[in-house]
Amino acid sequence: MAILDILKYIAIEFDHYLELRNGQPRGRFGYVQLGNIALVDEGSSGMGGEQDKVTLTLINIEEEATLKNRPNYQRMEDDSIQRQEPPLFLNAYILMSCPSDTYETALTHISYLLEFYQRQRMLTLANAVEGDFPVQHVEKIILELVSLNLEQINHLWGVLGSRHYPAVMFKLKLVPIQASEQWPAERVETVSASGRVKRGPDDDGSQDNVNSDAG
Repeated sequence: MAILDILKYIAIEFDHYLELRNGQPRGRFGYVQLGNIALVDEGSSGMGGEQDKVTLTLINIEEEATLKNRPNYQRMEDDSIQRQEPPLFLNAYILMSCPSDTYETALTHISYLLEFYQRQRMLTLANAVEGDFPVQHVEKIILELVSLNLEQINHLWGVLGSRHYPAVMFKLKLVPIQASEQWPAERVETVSASGRVKRGPDDDGSQDNVNSDAG
């Protein structure tokens, strides 16, 4: 649920700012909604969402390669060792599209989105709107503006199969994914000079050898 909760919170933040700038309250998600922009043209109120709202669409997810090699053992409070695979750190690309009936309104909303990004590129619990920050998943959310060239823009809208709307893309950096399961790890008490591993008081270390005798 981490990705869903984080994207909902991003939508709430943008929605709150557009409400302030427009000066016309519409209630939560009155200006910004989660949805598939490719389905908005079909007038769908399901995955596509409603027309005349800024639509937040998840475009791509990638793994942060620089954080792949991390230890998968943790020391617990009782001094035991638990095995847990390290978190999966992701970068998520979101497209904020404005399928408004009027081009002027769409451009105005794009400008407001960029204003919000300029003033608040990092979101935390301290600056959260109405206490909705997904603190159970992340400590902070970092926004980065993504610049696409004309060829990339043409390919993107071609893949989406939608008309080209005024839009801006953001990258959400380092979204962690972590399952809650942990497994007890076999405890290593000592390693002798000969390389034999002793796992407990009743183990003479005769079964395991760290070093290879080959060569």
